[in-house]
Amino acid sequence: MSTAILRVTDGVRWVTSNDLVDDSTTAPEKEVVEVLGYRAMRLTLKVWSIKESASAPVFALVMDTGMDASDPAGFVCLGVFDSVTSGPVVVQRVFTDLQRYVRWRIILFNNIDAAQFSIEGVVYE
Repeated sequence: MSTAILRVTDGVRWVTSNDLVDDSTTAPEKEVVEVLGYRAMRLTLKVWSIKESASAPVFALVMDTGMDASDPAGFVCLGVFDSVTSGPVVVQRVFTDLQRYVRWRIILFNNIDAAQFSIEGVVYE
């Protein structure tokens, strides 16, 4: 079985509420990762810190997959990491049925001014 280390984020990402568009934000083009030839990935989401703006903050992130990195509408959801309410915390998840590319996408950023996170792991056949 072939495996490879996968760094989905380019180091630690700092996202603020100003970065959101329609209550979400998607990985920049340089963080869309090619996984051609692999079937699955085991990823670790590390949330380093959350700066809350009100009580009960919630941060949730999904992984998407698609065949064309230049077509944002062509990505579909692979699965959701467990929601996080504070940091530092580590969440792991296995994703299967990969297409050619994967990317992260924030879907919940409730009562948060800013969050700091990173995603890394391994892909395998």
